[in-house]
Parts: sequence; structure tokens; C-alpha cells
Amino acid sequence: MTAKALLRRFIVTTSVPPLISVYRAIYRLLIRAAVWRLKQAEALRAIYLRRGLAAGEGVPGISDIDLAAIGDWDADAQARVTESYQRFASWCPLYDPTVGVYTPASIAELFEGDPFHRHRLAEGQREWKLLFGDDCLSHLDAVPEEEASYGYEAEMKLWWTYFARWAYSPDQPPDQIFLNSLCYKVAAECFRMDSGLRCKPIPRSREHAIGQALAAASGDAAAFLARIQDSAKRRHLRYSGNVVEDSQSYVLALLEQAYYRLGSHSGWREIPGVSLRIDAPADERMHSFELPDATGFRVGSVSAVAFAMDELVLLFEPVSGEIPRASELQKLASACAQAASPGPRRVSLYLRLPNACYQFYSSDSFRGWQAILSPRFNPDLVHGVWTRPAAEFIRRERHLVAQALNDPVVYKANNLDFLRTFWKFLELAVIEASTPSGEVVFAQTPEAVLRGLNQLNLPRAPFLRAFATAYREELEGVQADIGRHVPEAVQYLKNINHGL
Repeated sequence: MTAKALLRRFIVTTSVPPLISVYRAIYRLLIRAAVWRLKQAEALRAIYLRRGLAAGEGVPGISDIDLAAIGDWDADAQARVTESYQRFASWCPLYDPTVGVYTPASIAELFEGDPFHRHRLAEGQREWKLLFGDDCLSHLDAVPEEEASYGYEAEMKLWWTYFARWAYSPDQPPDQIFLNSLCYKVAAECFRMDSGLRCKPIPRSREHAIGQALAAASGDAAAFLARIQDSAKRRHLRYSGNVVEDSQSYVLALLEQAYYRLGSHSGWREIPGVSLRIDAPADERMHSFELPDATGFRVGSVSAVAFAMDELVLLFEPVSGEIPRASELQKLASACAQAASPGPRRVSLYLRLPNACYQFYSSDSFRGWQAILSPRFNPDLVHGVWTRPAAEFIRRERHLVAQALNDPVVYKANNLDFLRTFWKFLELAVIEASTPSGEVVFAQTPEAVLRGLNQLNLPRAPFLRAFATAYREELEGVQADIGRHVPEAVQYLKNINHGL
């Protein structure tokens, strides 16, 4: 057990009168110390306390101190503030080192262009506690219902990411207190976001969410909610049952209902007059892997724009049509982790259910936006339809890659990472350039991208075929000679980006 886990168990176990008053006082002192540290930064405008503690739901030993800072900083100063606070936070496990550091301009950009951050900032406007300075969030506009729904869906993905990271991990599991509290948070937050998607008032706290969910539930769902509610009242020290199995059953059923209802949600309707075409011939695909034999599952391999072209994405569909036990998915994750490592290839495993696919293992760090794949967000993967959220996802991804092209670090990336970024950008560019024609083209191999560039009259470059060969060579462990072309390749992508 780690030092943090031991400290957590001691504090949680002893969080009863009179010691709980002492722990709360320690939290207040730690918050003041963090505020003092952030106030050393010049041009600071505001400091906020975020999430659980701001909502009054803090549990000593479990709740992290999660802060956000806003200031008039340039990029270098913003990075210095972040690094300084992370060094400060490293000395105490009660601090969340992932401080949110913003500028007024970055807040405006994120609120305008990113559904997840729009949702979090709107939440901040309502729920974050101002600890210092002026309220820099008060001027944010109200979020229309359709746009709010994109944020709710993104938030659900993030909480599934948190759950999957620990529930199915082939590594040593976390301590039970952490697991109990995590499952409580996941169930509560998914219910809160589902309420928003159903155009109902969002419960103001996790405690209220679990209470409302329990009042409306029956059968196994009600039994689970009663147990997780009781566990929370006992500071998550104990849970009567297998918290991972019970949480998975409840949360997946809730998510399946939510993704089914997206089909009739006004913000997720099909854009009429647009068809989809997948260009990814089997003999061109970049991943080769013998499909595992998984009793009770139909296993398929797919390609999708949400991943690098060489990433192996396996979908495990239960033959019975029933949600499998978490222990079955844990075994699959463990077996795949052993088979896929070591090596440069990335592997992602998903449980395929009728309304969405749920990631339960990734050889790379989980990314919240690809933890759940659904027909109205990932139409190329699960034969869905073209929607505004799907189109905006493509635009955002292309924009993020374009921003990275201006970072000098791009010239220092290893060959494989550079080639992944290069072909990903061109794949996104082909999708965007083809959209006005009424046929969205998903070119999911380098050769398909070259065909797309020709058909759409996008610029070509003499090194493209060499880069396609180099991409495959790097995956086989052969060092490709692309260094002399990197500056030219970066400028080529910038030119295409400017044209879009």
C-alpha cells in the first residue's frame, strides 16, 4: 500500500469528532498555503476552489484540493505558474497537482470552441468558490441546451475513463477506500449528466444525485444505489458487496440508455444530405494482429479517425447480448496487455453494446474523448450518421494538431510520433475538405489519404509516398530517414491548414 493510501486510510478512519474538526482546519490551512503560493505570481486576477470541496462535499483524506488560477499571462508565464504550483503541490498528497491555469483569452477560446471546457467553465460559474480576486467567470454567456448536451456527453466519457482506468487495470488495484469513493463519484456524475441530457435540472451535488437516482430506481439498481449511499455515509470505508461489479452494471445500463436517447436529442440529429464513405481497404490497414480467442464474445478489429492509423482497436461484443462481468473484462485486459507489450503499436479494447462501445483497456494513456465511442460521435467506427458533434470533433482535432505545428518541440519528436501526427492531420484535412461535397470521406490509411488528396485537388508533396513507407517501417522497428524532410513537411501541413 502506498504512503498516500496509508495516510488516506488513517485520516478517513479517524474522521470522527473531535478529530474531524482538526482535519477540516488542516484543509483550510492547506488551501490558504496554496492560495499564498499562487499569489506570488504577477498579474494574477483570480483563484478558485473547484469540484467537491467547492460544493461542500469534501471528505477528509479522500477529497483533493483542486484549484484554478486566472491571470494576465503570456504562454511562458502561464507555464511557469503551472510548474511552480505543481512543485509546491508535490509535497502533500492532499493537493491535486493538475491546477487549472488560465488567461481571460484562453477562457474565452475554450468556452467558445470546446464542449468539455465550456461545460466545466459554466459549472465553475455556478459552483466554483472564489478565494481571491475578481470573478472572471461571471461574464460567461448562458449555454444553449443543444451545446450544453455536448458538454454533458463529454463529462460522462471522462467519468467512464476514471472508472475504467482502475476497474479493469491489469496493474495492482488501488486501495478499497479510493475505489469505493471513485465508484460513488462515477455513479453520481453519470446520473447528473444524464439528467442534463434529458433536459431535467442537474442535481446540485453528488449526494443529491444518488438520492434522486435511488428514488427513481428499482431492483438491482436500487439495491446498488442504497449500498453506495450507505458506503458514502460511512466515509467509503466499507461497501457491502463487490463495488466494481455492482458499479459497472449500474453505470453501463445508465450510459446505454443515455446513448440510445441521443438519437432523438435535437443537438445530435443527423445532418441531412450527407453520406459517409470509409476508404480503408483491408490490405492497406496498418495494424496486423491475430484476433484473440475470447469465449463468449464476437471480436472484431476496426479503424477510426479517433485513433492513430496504426492503432489496433478491438471490439468485444457479448454473444449473449448481456453485459459481462467486470472480472471477465479484467482478464481480457490483462491478457492483451501481455500480448501487446513491448512494442511501438498501440492497442485499445472496447466492450461493444447496442448503443455504444466502452473502452476497458488502452496501451496508451486514456483520452477522455475516446473512452466511449458512439454512432453520433464516431460514425466511421460504428456505422453512424453525420452530426454536428462529429463535425465539430473533426474540426477541433485538426485545429489542435495545427497548433502543435507551431511548437518547436514538433521538430524533436521521434520519427514514429511525428509520422502519426503527420498522417492524422492529413486524414482530418481530407474529411473536412470532402464535407462540402455531401460525401464525407474517411481516409484511414496513408494510401487512402493520397487518393483523397487527388480527388479533392488538395496540394501534394514529393515526399508523401516516402512518408507512407517510413510510417510502416517505423512500426516494424526499422529506423526511417525522414529528418531532412521534417521542416518541409511541417510547412506543407501549415499550407493545407491555411487553405482550410
